[in-house]
Amino acid sequence: MVVADWFRVEGDFTEDLEIVGDLSRCDQVGAGWSLGRLVVRGYCGHFAGGEMSGGVVVIHGDCGDDAGVGMSGGALHVIGNAGDRLGGALSGATAGMQGGEISVGGQSGDRTGEFMRRGLIAVRGRVGGLAGRGAIAGTIVSGETFGSHAGFELKRGSLISLGVPAATSECDVERQESRLREVSWKRAGKVDSVYLRLLFRRLAELSAPVDPETAKFWMQQCSPLPLFDRFLGDQLALGRGEWLIPSRQTANE
Repeated sequence: MVVADWFRVEGDFTEDLEIVGDLSRCDQVGAGWSLGRLVVRGYCGHFAGGEMSGGVVVIHGDCGDDAGVGMSGGALHVIGNAGDRLGGALSGATAGMQGGEISVGGQSGDRTGEFMRRGLIAVRGRVGGLAGRGAIAGTIVSGETFGSHAGFELKRGSLISLGVPAATSECDVERQESRLREVSWKRAGKVDSVYLRLLFRRLAELSAPVDPETAKFWMQQCSPLPLFDRFLGDQLALGRGEWLIPSRQTANE
């Protein structure tokens, strides 16, 4: 059995590869990718870009569970939605994503960034429950919100959610703090960081070549840059992680 039994092959030998078609029943597309550029114009199955160490993998569609698990370098772009354990750890493993960058134009499932060691995950839409569970380092950004028990057992690292309604009254502040206390988080004031502006610009730069709409979305976060309410947790673990939620006030006020 050869590739030509399943695909029509065109072009010369190169480090870049483009696949056109529905690969939703094909797992491990781009797994172990280390050099060059892989573009998939269609859906992918599970483990897309898993354990990749370099290069670029672009999926113009949805992908299944375990995309980017255990990756240590390179960039994974999913223009659609991603399943569970995006950038996380395989079942039974104690280490998730250890480097690299992941950008998702839609939303992601549960356990995104589970046991993450370092790297960046940016999801334009909603991120599912237990995001960042047990993470030691790295950054997970949601353009909307996180699901239940996000940051559970988080030791270090950052969660940033942009779609949580800003606190407009003392009642809203109390409700917001009460929700975070359920998973043992502690309020630590407000933050106005140049790092955040640089982060959003980096996300726009990362997305621009493959997903202009998502790049535009991240760039819009820079102006005006809001102040963020900062919470520390998980207090049941080391308690050195942080969760940043936009405040009603902007940094320019």
